[in-house]
Amino acid sequence: MAKLGLAMITVNAVFRNDYSRTFLELSKLGIRDLEFKTFFGYEPRQLRRAMDEYGMRSLASHERKRDLRDPERLKRLMDDQAVLGTKYIVYTLGAVDIQSEIDALIDDLNRAGRTLRENGFQLLYHNHAREFERMPDGQRKMDYILDRVDSRYANLELDVLYLNAANHIPVREYMTARRDRIRIVHLKDGYIDPRRTDKQDDFMCAIALPVGDGVVQIQETVDCVMELGIPWLLIENEEPSADCFQEVRQDRDRIYQHYHFREEDVCV
Repeated sequence: MAKLGLAMITVNAVFRNDYSRTFLELSKLGIRDLEFKTFFGYEPRQLRRAMDEYGMRSLASHERKRDLRDPERLKRLMDDQAVLGTKYIVYTLGAVDIQSEIDALIDDLNRAGRTLRENGFQLLYHNHAREFERMPDGQRKMDYILDRVDSRYANLELDVLYLNAANHIPVREYMTARRDRIRIVHLKDGYIDPRRTDKQDDFMCAIALPVGDGVVQIQETVDCVMELGIPWLLIENEEPSADCFQEVRQDRDRIYQHYHFREEDVCV
């Protein structure tokens, strides 16, 4: 019940200048389901024509907080994503440092998620590292948020690098506990370097690496996606090598051959 797709940030270096070549190269690799981070000014109908030509599908799209909060912006967002045929809208980088920020995020997810659901979309929240910090009562912030967000309106896109490498939370433990809320898993490998100063705090100095070259529990992640019936597993590398398509090929081959991922039809 799982499919392998790609977070487009992995190939954005090419996509930003040549969307047609990007879709062509991914089609050669058998990658069909895509999660966008930005469209670099391309028009939705322009992209949809090329995606249809190469057999691509828009699985998800990361959108800005301000666009999800403002009704007019949200309406335009939904119109554009309807053209692309997008299934999931993804909210990322919510502020969670203090209680008022956490409460505002919960309100965003419930309110925007309800509107999106009424219009045929599903809202997901993409975690970074801070969401797994402990609150004064010992509960993780991410769990506090999920417990207060209606599952009809928003669920979780789980990034295992920030879960496992940054917070040392065992993948199987967490994915099993939250299996009913996880719709997409970002299979992102790497490690945390607290000496790095050129990245935002939200990213916890994460150093991205090809799948299998970092410290993330990759086998546990792949196993849980298959065993728990989580619909989507996405390759992601925010800092790929110069030959990003070769890196996607390498990651894909490792996931299938070394980590024994089995792809099946998604039914949700």
